[in-house]
Amino acid sequence: MSRVGLLGYPLSHSVSPAMHNAAFAALDLPWRYELLETPAEDLPAAVARLRRGEWMGANVTIPHKARVMQLLDEIDPSAAGIGAVNTIVRDGERLIGHNTDVTGFQVDLRSHGVEIDGDEVIVLGSGGAARAVTAALIPGGAHIRFITPLLDEAQRLIEDLVTASSAQAQILPWEDGSFAGIQCRLLVNATPVGMSPEVEACPWPQDIPLPADAFVYDLVYNPAETMLMKRARTEGLDSGSGLGMLVEQGALAFELWTGKTPSRQAMAAAAQTALEQRHA
Repeated sequence: MSRVGLLGYPLSHSVSPAMHNAAFAALDLPWRYELLETPAEDLPAAVARLRRGEWMGANVTIPHKARVMQLLDEIDPSAAGIGAVNTIVRDGERLIGHNTDVTGFQVDLRSHGVEIDGDEVIVLGSGGAARAVTAALIPGGAHIRFITPLLDEAQRLIEDLVTASSAQAQILPWEDGSFAGIQCRLLVNATPVGMSPEVEACPWPQDIPLPADAFVYDLVYNPAETMLMKRARTEGLDSGSGLGMLVEQGALAFELWTGKTPSRQAMAAAAQTALEQRHA
């Protein structure tokens, strides 16, 4: 039995085991995907555990996507250029970091009919997920406004990813509400706000209307309709959850681990079923 898992904290929201184990079963692979709930202080030990023979790698989620890089032996260009790892592959005794979030986001955004070509985009957050979203938007020459309380983190993101590109960026502090009235083609929530079990939370202020013509994309996928998505629906806007991105980035990670192409349909169905069961 080969094993892979998910490093993060907390992980009660995750449907990744159901998704990946369905894909393993569909290909009759003797593999198992497990949750490896890992507080920050336990991350070095958890990564060291991956070097054991039965572990073939892992996914990485909040809050470890940046910090985990210093614990790995090699960083693939897909992750090095972003400054965030979401997939670890064990190669002998070496651990190699990759990032499949960028392509996962691009593929799912296109599935919603959204193409960015020099358009205005608002990104909520500035961490590892926001880095992947930014890298995905840069080829389209987006003008990105980051709304976050973590101004230094956002500035590092811009310096690392945006400055040398054709895209443009601006930081707007969360606290002062100076983003009220700003319009955009796309609004992306790249924070965990609204994720189960805190399903009543919303990353957009209640007293500020959403941008009138925006497509609202919430990287949170549990619950299936977040409070932000409900706000979008109420205000007449189209929206999408991060479930499609989860499936696509997971399928790409699956290929890195196994060398085989999984059934994305099986993965999506299993993830959807797991979500429905949790909120039945």
